[in-house]
Amino acid sequence: MSLVNFCIDLIVSIMIFEYFFILLFIVFALLLNSIIGTLGVLLEDTKRIDDYSVFTFPRVFEGFWYLLKKLFKLRDVPNFSRYLFAFFLAIIFVMKKHFPKEIPSHYLRQFDFFFGN
Repeated sequence: MSLVNFCIDLIVSIMIFEYFFILLFIVFALLLNSIIGTLGVLLEDTKRIDDYSVFTFPRVFEGFWYLLKKLFKLRDVPNFSRYLFAFFLAIIFVMKKHFPKEIPSHYLRQFDFFFGN
């Protein structure tokens, strides 16, 4: 009977270690992937980095808001997406007025097409 219990305990401990190493591998693989992906931006052209930032900054801000909402139990703001869109549209208007050379030309053309000069 003790040999059976020993074998069962051995199998369970091996399974626990396997799951632990699989979880450890997943965490380190994701961490390594995010580090390599982030460092890959440094190899890009500066215009391409600006494109990345214009495209991803609203999503990062939205994710940050949801994280704050989850951690600090903040109340949900009705129509938050609309406020976020209006905020970033205002930022683009200010950039267009004061820093037009910082906006990539293809974005500036689309902006002029939709909103005029």
